[in-house]
Amino acid sequence: TGYGSFWDRLASAACFIDFGFEGKSPGPNCKIVDPLRVGCPVVADGESFSHYLLSKHDMGEVVTYRHPYAMARAIERQSAKPRDRAKCAADFVAVEGWRARCRNLARYAR
Repeated sequence: TGYGSFWDRLASAACFIDFGFEGKSPGPNCKIVDPLRVGCPVVADGESFSHYLLSKHDMGEVVTYRHPYAMARAIERQSAKPRDRAKCAADFVAVEGWRARCRNLARYAR
């Protein structure tokens, strides 16, 4: 395949983009757990439910919904921000590890 595993791609990504849909109630933030587990920063818009985990772990930022310029600037900032991804990942798993496993199990149990 030549592309490596899913985890390798997440670990080397500049950042992960999370977005919600206007007027929809935000669902659980399961989709950002995998990037955070490998230390990949997340940029989310204001309609997603990711703001809690992002602010708690300083692993990305939330921008205003439907503002592509703000999203682009956030991606640039997160891509350029120096961080020790291994330490970020270890800190996230140490604090949120059991919750992350529960969310993943719940997602597949539906």
